Amino acid sequence: MSATGWGTSAPNARPTGGLEAFSGEGPLHFTALALKERLQMVFPATLFDWHWLDGKISKGQWGALTRRCPSICLGWAGVTPSGTNGEAFEGRSHWFLAVVTRNQGGPQYRLLGDSKGAGVLQLVRAATLALNGFVIDPPDTPWAASGAVEISDISALTSEDWTDEALAAAGISFSVPYQEALPPGLDTPNHFDALAVSWSFSPHGAWTDTFMEAS
Repeated sequence: MSATGWGTSAPNARPTGGLEAFSGEGPLHFTALALKERLQMVFPATLFDWHWLDGKISKGQWGALTRRCPSICLGWAGVTPSGTNGEAFEGRSHWFLAVVTRNQGGPQYRLLGDSKGAGVLQLVRAATLALNGFVIDPPDTPWAASGAVEISDISALTSEDWTDEALAAAGISFSVPYQEALPPGLDTPNHFDALAVSWSFSPHGAWTDTFMEAS
């Protein structure tokens, strides 16, 4: 088995350092990028259109996702916290993958594929083998996504809003366990004496606020 085979981490993804600010990269952010990298190993960008899903798929979004097929679409579905959480947070992050193909030849070719393109069953198989057992385990962070990917559901996707009869789509639901401890310096009794939070999302510069406890 190669270094990118079953039960291994994405080879190129690396977490950002420190996590001094809560707005920095954490386990969910890192997991999303590692999953994308893993999937693009089997669904290269030269052949498959990539999309992020940010929630339920609306009719407008569906049009964008199916404009260029086959397409691979990844979204975050939520987190189930552990019932025994204490100072460290432990949970199971839930994700959803949609694979979409188009073929004018009829149901057989949309399912099984032909010389013009992959069938939805081929896409499901490739995604399942790429994801099942994949371990996302970033080094040197106060958090870990060290559990293997667990697939919970694979099903066909249908909707009355999707009027293109030439399309076939399937969804794969899966989860990734993760843990997050307090970042260094915040695990002391007076860790809220000076807590700085910085966000860098405005084109006009970064917004920063500092909270100080009353003396």
